[in-house]
Amino acid sequence: MSKKKRHGRRPAAVSAKPRKQSIEFVARPFAGLPAEEDLVAMAQIIPAATATVRLTKEYGGKQIQLVTLLPEFVQGLKRSDGEVLVAMQTSMHSGDASRDVAAAVLATLELPEGQALRTDGLPEPGPRLQDVLDTSEPPVVSVRETFDFWVDPQAGAGDAQARQVIEEAGYGEYFTHRTGHFIGREVHEAGDVSEFNQAQAQVGQIFSIEPGIYLPGKVGVRIEDLVLVTETGCQVLNQVSKDLIVVEPHLKF
Repeated sequence: MSKKKRHGRRPAAVSAKPRKQSIEFVARPFAGLPAEEDLVAMAQIIPAATATVRLTKEYGGKQIQLVTLLPEFVQGLKRSDGEVLVAMQTSMHSGDASRDVAAAVLATLELPEGQALRTDGLPEPGPRLQDVLDTSEPPVVSVRETFDFWVDPQAGAGDAQARQVIEEAGYGEYFTHRTGHFIGREVHEAGDVSEFNQAQAQVGQIFSIEPGIYLPGKVGVRIEDLVLVTETGCQVLNQVSKDLIVVEPHLKF
């Protein structure tokens, strides 16, 4: 190839990524909402508080909890029972706190139960709290001495919940052992998941969760999971399918 031709070659055009739209600064982001002053205090001053609010019918109409902040500065949390908590104090700010919180609300609503919301980027323009909250129902604000609202009210009820499911299925009398036990350096550590242990679960602890049904002289079934207690709930460590698998016998003994 001649020098002339080489010099005449141009690099292929590279398409630029579309720039995200920025959000304009809003001096009074909660203006027009009932209890504007309380929301400002929760977002900027008060360490621990909650506000029960209701969404408009367009966004589901359910009650959710706006809270001052959540563990590890996550933006939102959907508990195992579906309750939604959204933080007003986070490490990310677009310039419009109302848009930031509303974006977190909508994203948390879409989470699976038991999951926390962690976002890396700022939201683009979109619905604000003024659009997603039912303004005819004022927030019910509660200032707290502690961060007790971080604790799932269902915590510690694992044994009772497991037994209720099995009892409702008609096999309660055949669930004859504890739901689980602590796991540590040894397979069986002191402490268990039973009606006799009322201690609060601590972050970092690992439990076995293994409800079972045993029909005398017929069959017994036990399904076991290892569960890690986290700041925002729990994490199941093993990922084995719980679907019924029929294994055809091929070997004769």
